[in-house]
Amino acid sequence: MKRTLRILYFVVLLGELLGVYFESITRWITKPSLMIILLVYYVAVSKTKHPSMMLALITALLGDLFLLANVGNIFVVALFCFLLVHLMYTNMFKRQIDAIETIDWIGSLSVVGAGILLGAYIVPQTGSLKVQVSIYIVVIVLMTVMAILRNKQLPGYAMVVLGAMLFLTSDTILALDKFVFPFFFGNILIMATYGLAQYFIVDGYILGEGDSTTWD
Repeated sequence: MKRTLRILYFVVLLGELLGVYFESITRWITKPSLMIILLVYYVAVSKTKHPSMMLALITALLGDLFLLANVGNIFVVALFCFLLVHLMYTNMFKRQIDAIETIDWIGSLSVVGAGILLGAYIVPQTGSLKVQVSIYIVVIVLMTVMAILRNKQLPGYAMVVLGAMLFLTSDTILALDKFVFPFFFGNILIMATYGLAQYFIVDGYILGEGDSTTWD
């Protein structure tokens, strides 16, 4: 079951990337299917079935649909959806923080520093969305820091950190592409990093609950 859903997820992600490249209408199927598959995967495999994780994936699904629609001011609605996703992840990660070591502070301060530089560069170019984008940057940086501060003894720790970093990367490319300058293959890079980010966060978090071989 686990293997089948994993393969299906990456096949659909590949289909989504092809849809992005060819600007195909099939994206209305492939893009929302990604979070649906991850939600099914989490419910099927997770031992705890944490409500926040399920709600985060549903909210991400809504955000994906709003981004696909791309009409009027709907980008702000999508931004709010993903803001909620990051807040839910932040709360989940915060509950798994144990002893904080020197390397945690180094990693965390590096992410915060990158977030400050990113904000200083991008926010002045976001027009009427300066406040919304500033809040979003603070929240996604906080989510990434909480991922780093989680108990490193948890199985899947590195996967969750990688997922958080990829999410930060995806949103950085999106912001640069939308507000600053067209990014080379921007839409493909945004979707590729986002798809991988969500997978690594979900699967890494499941491993941290205690891997179940029942579904292999």
